[in-house]
Amino acid sequence: MKRTKTLAEFMEFAHSAEGKKKLLTSQQESTSPDLLIGDEDTGAASVSVTLLALLESGKESMFFSAAYEDEKKYNEAIRELQKLEETIPSEKVEPSEIDKRTGETS
Repeated sequence: MKRTKTLAEFMEFAHSAEGKKKLLTSQQESTSPDLLIGDEDTGAASVSVTLLALLESGKESMFFSAAYEDEKKYNEAIRELQKLEETIPSEKVEPSEIDKRTGETS
């Protein structure tokens, strides 16, 4: 199984992979009290969203994982994955399902 941290590489693989394809996607939020949004008086923790995507095809699979703290970059990644979901059979799953298939822990 191939792994990538870049959505561009994942998308390229998805478009070039041969055989029957299936896309599994998931996301997981986490907060970090060390990273503050706003001023120091608010005490607000930043939110990070980790996107997970697994493309299974006939011969090869590829796993993508990236954490986003920037809302604009997160929304761009979601739009790209949604475009892919329109062309490949896909399923939204719990992170644990992707973990089982990849051996990763999210």
